[in-house]
Amino acid sequence: MCKTSAAAIGEESAKTLDLGIFILLIPAVTIFLGIFFWMIRYRNQVSYEEERETTPADVVASPAAR
Repeated sequence: MCKTSAAAIGEESAKTLDLGIFILLIPAVTIFLGIFFWMIRYRNQVSYEEERETTPADVVASPAAR
């Protein structure tokens, strides 16, 4: 139905429809790329809690524990 309606409109209206589709595509692509680059940037960071975790072997091996 949309294809039939789009085919029935004139050349100028078709260009306007194409422009509208392009304008609506910009925010979606921007959000996708922002999330993608954020994931790439922070993929190897260790959280503070994981960094502070110690194992029993670390406690025994530390000089302060002796």
